[in-house]
Amino acid sequence: MTYEQAYAFMIEKTHRHREKYKDSYKNIKATLDYKPITIEYPGYKANGDYKVWYQTDSMHTAKAYMHADIVRAIYKRTNLENFEECINFLECLFAKGLNCTTTNRLKELIFWLTLQEDLNYPMPRYQGRKLPFQRYYEAILAKMGYYEIEDIVRRTNNHGMDKPDLLTLPKGWRSPIFYNLEAIF
Repeated sequence: MTYEQAYAFMIEKTHRHREKYKDSYKNIKATLDYKPITIEYPGYKANGDYKVWYQTDSMHTAKAYMHADIVRAIYKRTNLENFEECINFLECLFAKGLNCTTTNRLKELIFWLTLQEDLNYPMPRYQGRKLPFQRYYEAILAKMGYYEIEDIVRRTNNHGMDKPDLLTLPKGWRSPIFYNLEAIF
């Protein structure tokens, strides 16, 4: 499933939910189960918004993840041997959605979390999913010693503030497609 397909899918799901429950549709939640992810909708923002819950067999209860959680997870999992693979994974996921042929455990979680940004802050007027992907990439830069992870987490949790400027890339580092503010998707 691409981002475009998932976008249309969630808009349609929310529309049908609203038709079924009329004025009380926001008080009655529906779920979609994509183990280990559960999507609870409708959310409280734009049409199609939802909440993502994640639960593995080793967890007692499901957790609602935030972008800062993903930043920390990417930071933790990145090392000198796999950082290029991590960048390629993010770029593939950004461009192809779930059609990205990777076995990365975070694929579905990142996909559903970042789709929310396209629904609530659509491109090109806003940055949509570009913003969280930029922070995920910056987590890799932090792990490689160019920036501090806590600075990246602060940049991620900048709710209600202007979007952060892009960081200066270290010499020799390529800029992924989502790390270009001019690119249109």
